[in-house]
Amino acid sequence: MYKGNRHPVRFSRKINETYEDETTSKTYSCPRGHTFKTNNPIVIAVDGDNDYNTGPICGYCYVDWFKLNLNANEEHVE
Repeated sequence: MYKGNRHPVRFSRKINETYEDETTSKTYSCPRGHTFKTNNPIVIAVDGDNDYNTGPICGYCYVDWFKLNLNANEEHVE
C-alpha cells in the first residue's frame, strides 16, 4: 500500500492520524553530550512490554559500551 506514490506505508509511522515520513532526520542529544542526527534511531524493544522499550539510543555511547565491555584482544600464539 502506497501513500501519495512516494513510499510504502511500512516506511512511515502513523502519528495523530497523519503519517510522518521516516526520511526526515531529527537531531538528538544524549546525557553524555553527544549530538547526532538520524532518520532511523537505534531503539531496543521488548515485544509485548512497552515499559522495557528504550527511546533513541546514542550511537556513540553504544559503540563506546561495546568497545569497553565486549572488545576482544588478539592473542599471538607462537
